[in-house]
Amino acid sequence: MDHDTMAAQKRSLPILLSVSSFVLTLFLFTPARIFIGNFMEFSCLFHESMLFFLVVSLGLMLVLFTVAYGVSRRETTCRTVVSMLSASAFAMWVQGNLFLWPYGVLNGTDIEWDALLYFGFIDAAF
Repeated sequence: MDHDTMAAQKRSLPILLSVSSFVLTLFLFTPARIFIGNFMEFSCLFHESMLFFLVVSLGLMLVLFTVAYGVSRRETTCRTVVSMLSASAFAMWVQGNLFLWPYGVLNGTDIEWDALLYFGFIDAAF
């Protein structure tokens, strides 16, 4: 193998992992958590919805991986792209799994933002 092929293989795994964590957190795990927490509010079954989100996630992963791989020709650019995607995925995970405020169920009622103003500031700051 020549040097360029080895360098391409070396950067493809970190890009794939960071793209996967970003896309799956945003387009599969978050909708799954919302669906499971509010399953009585949806008219379709869990596996039907998740199949749709999985297909969308895989398509977005392919597109984002292609773009990230294309712009990551240099080592420093690759590190920047991987770190930005990984940090964004981690921030979304924290937001969706640790900052679980009592906003209410998805039943069409209004959220009383005045009573939850403190939580809104924390969410916005993060």
